[in-house]
Amino acid sequence: MTRADDGDAGAAPTAELDTIRVYPVKSLDGVAVDAARIGPDGGLVPDRTVALVDADGDYVNGKREPALHRIVADYDTAAGTVTLSVGERADATGDPDASADPDATGDPDATGGSDASAEESGSAAGTVPEPATFAVPGFDDGSGDATTPADATTPADATTPADASTADDTTVDGGPDELAAWVGEYLGYTVEAAVTEPSYPDDTTASGPTVVSRATLATVAAWFDLTPGEVLRRFRANLVVASGGDEPLPAFWEDRLYDDRSTFVSVAVGDTTLYGEGPCRRCVVPTRDPDTGAETPEFRERFVERRRETLPAWSEGPRFDGAFRLALNTVVPAETTGDRLAVGDRVAVTGTVPAEE
Repeated sequence: MTRADDGDAGAAPTAELDTIRVYPVKSLDGVAVDAARIGPDGGLVPDRTVALVDADGDYVNGKREPALHRIVADYDTAAGTVTLSVGERADATGDPDASADPDATGDPDATGGSDASAEESGSAAGTVPEPATFAVPGFDDGSGDATTPADATTPADATTPADASTADDTTVDGGPDELAAWVGEYLGYTVEAAVTEPSYPDDTTASGPTVVSRATLATVAAWFDLTPGEVLRRFRANLVVASGGDEPLPAFWEDRLYDDRSTFVSVAVGDTTLYGEGPCRRCVVPTRDPDTGAETPEFRERFVERRRETLPAWSEGPRFDGAFRLALNTVVPAETTGDRLAVGDRVAVTGTVPAEE
């Protein structure tokens, strides 16, 4: 019996898409959107459309540069821009839509984060630039009709003239190239922008949006005295699923959406389909305070211990080797390119299909 066939791990209770979160610049802050379309590689548009690389072409990302956590990325989705600064975030608790019921989270106002004993993160070697606003490619209304200065079909070598203005007269200091130069000034070495659609997914094999349940975020938050929004910022999932009826979703509900390595679980999200591939293996980034880059002491060890204690029956086995896994990796069928996902879409398991070779 597979996980998807198991009556205790099937499609009930009713679920729906609660939050969509994209990370337009790989390794910087994300932003919540009401809808997003599926790009050619299966990722959301504009998720990780811009990547930062050094002079050798190697990624400049959170795994390598804890100092990136200190960069505040404030998106204006209507204008298609992001304002970068270094300092305090206006809302350090993350997306309020990702918070859960107080009965499930404990104190919903707890700020959590790394405690006083957390070791300091390494500081950047460069200088702190003045805040600046940059055009980001790919923002649209989820239908494919671009609403931003930088269209999703903008060539990779296209740039936005410095001192351009948006419709609301906000000064735009450039496009991805200028954004990368700003980050390079902060880090103290040359940083360049790589822009593409398809995107730069964290998992190039299962490049679809990652999925986690609201109840999972609440449960993990309680382990570390964090808020669900802070957990989402650490683990950087794209789709948050919540109950669509009277019966709540259990924690780790997303673990029902994968099977053995030879099988994908077919999941309907609104009018489109995602294939559940497996649990997402985690790197060092979730162990750090998302505001400072400081390591949270024993985060990985405590997470693995609690995760093993709470693994549902359908989560056991070789797919969970190491147990530092959270959220679902997905594969997206080619025919769904261009499909639209929207908050409120119903989510349901529809069966299984053979895994792609």
